[in-house]
Amino acid sequence: MRFLPLLGLLLLSSLHAAPPIEATIPPPVHDTFSHIAPNALKGHVSFLASDLLEGRNTPSPGLDIAAEYIAAQFRRAGLETIPGTTSYFQIAPWNYKQIPLDNVKLQVRNGGDTIELDGSHLSINTLEPVNVHNAPVFLARLDDTAKLKEHPENYLEGKVVLAFTPSRAAILSLPREQRSDRMRAASDLYSAIRRLKPALILAIREDTERGAGATGQLIDPAKPPSSRRGGFFQPSAVHSAKLAAMLTPLASGQTEAQLSLQLPDPVERPAPLKNVIGILPGSDPQLKDTYVLVTAHYDHIGTTTPIDGDGIYNGANDDASGAASVLELAAAFSALPQRPKRTIVFMTVFGEEKGLLGAFYYARNPIFPLAKTVANINLEHMGRTDDTEGPQINRLSPTGYTFSEVIDYFQLAGKLTNVEIVHNKENSEAFFPRSDNQAFANAGIPAHTFCVAFEFPDYHGLGDHWEKIDYDNMARVNRTVATAVWMIADRHEAPGWHSLSQTEKYREARKKEGNKSAQ
Repeated sequence: MRFLPLLGLLLLSSLHAAPPIEATIPPPVHDTFSHIAPNALKGHVSFLASDLLEGRNTPSPGLDIAAEYIAAQFRRAGLETIPGTTSYFQIAPWNYKQIPLDNVKLQVRNGGDTIELDGSHLSINTLEPVNVHNAPVFLARLDDTAKLKEHPENYLEGKVVLAFTPSRAAILSLPREQRSDRMRAASDLYSAIRRLKPALILAIREDTERGAGATGQLIDPAKPPSSRRGGFFQPSAVHSAKLAAMLTPLASGQTEAQLSLQLPDPVERPAPLKNVIGILPGSDPQLKDTYVLVTAHYDHIGTTTPIDGDGIYNGANDDASGAASVLELAAAFSALPQRPKRTIVFMTVFGEEKGLLGAFYYARNPIFPLAKTVANINLEHMGRTDDTEGPQINRLSPTGYTFSEVIDYFQLAGKLTNVEIVHNKENSEAFFPRSDNQAFANAGIPAHTFCVAFEFPDYHGLGDHWEKIDYDNMARVNRTVATAVWMIADRHEAPGWHSLSQTEKYREARKKEGNKSAQ
């Protein structure tokens, strides 16, 4: 699609009076952006979301492969590396703590029957060592919550609870209207069990024989460990149809069965993580030392025990689509016959799914001064148009719609490219702190996440595959992003925060960064 320049000046429709933005884009710039193509985006997404990368968990070999691919694309586009280096990688020297399962054995005895399983049958979601020998087995099911609440605290001390409950993946595979009830039921059951202080809780998974291994903990040497878990408590689990068959006939509550399991202390190892950064220097002698940050996260949530043969969270829309958009924007800007005045920093970050880790790492260790970074454009969910609220064709939705003048640039860009910039009143503010823009907003930078669909049917599900993305629409909205980024990067005036109660802390942070820069 070729889009023509809108001549003249368009007045901002913002919450307060501001100087007009010139809404003319030089024809060669339009021509270059018109080459942002569906097939190029499809190529990036189909690789980043392929089974080879195993869901790009943080940390994982798949995430490292993705980082190398992104760096190769920056190299192909001719972007500059991080100043003072020959690398596109900002390395976060973190560690990873995890319980090794190599020599772990689980044994369950019931009457004359004994089942022994090795560590490959386990999904361990704890960093605490476990040492139980012939511990009494207490059996629980989803409808036992009320009965468990009748018991006093510490009722299950020294005992092991085995629970027949669906996995998170199984719940997410249910029809949407059933998911919340099933999640709530599982969460309530495990809350009731934990109150009774058992020595160990294990869910029973009878539909697969292979566990997901041991969940680990990322360790940032500069601050206490932190991570973000799913929406309800995820217990450790044992995967065995044979064990399930042994226990299914037994009534809930105390049984004659006994369980033995020893989990060793966790082992900590280096796990360096990478933000991938490519730089397009600005053309203006003064403004080239100010920066527009274009970002997306390239991680996802890894793997789980398979359901119907699929155990990989491919994360095509969340957020291979955002990372692919950054790559194509970088290629488009690199091909421009004339560069904008400001420097554009293209960055894909690690660990968004673990709590916005890569974005906050950059904000604590910026390559370029935060006080001179004028805006952050963060991209998520750029490919799927099948929003749960209805189709989103030729539409782009920002978080924090009313928060800053960045949205004014996008409104003008949308008029140039025939894409509507939508104020989703239910999600715009609610999702503002849920993506990487929050780290930059906290530093005072006008920062927003832009998406096509806030939520879609396979959100954090096993079905988020690259084939489901609308690449024609994805190309159109990326042309809009490119146009808005050009306007911000080529204008002398920088966008600011609007004077609202919601933005007060960000405006104060902007002042503090400016004061630090002046010292």
